[in-house]
Amino acid sequence: MDKACRFIKEDSDELNSSKYDSVQLEMGIKVEMEHANTVKFIKDYYNKNNEFPDDKDIAKHIAMDHLDEFSDYYTYLKNMENEFKNKKETFSNAVEDTLIGNWW
Repeated sequence: MDKACRFIKEDSDELNSSKYDSVQLEMGIKVEMEHANTVKFIKDYYNKNNEFPDDKDIAKHIAMDHLDEFSDYYTYLKNMENEFKNKKETFSNAVEDTLIGNWW
């Protein structure tokens, strides 16, 4: 099944929200409503063609949603993810050093 069609399958495991923190999920839903134009594009495309647009077209519309909000969105996102990864590695190393240090 095309990835774009997954959201219409009501019994899909991917729609099971119980595994997510409900506060984080609600925050995410509010933020992701910025993609209303993309949702409209998908619905309009489906109504016109009786099929869903391909994943790349959907991804393009999502990218445009983000770029409409911030023109350098993806540069910022990459930097933020790198910063988070570095903090996570630093924290993991500190925990490991602490645990190993306690063993010796």
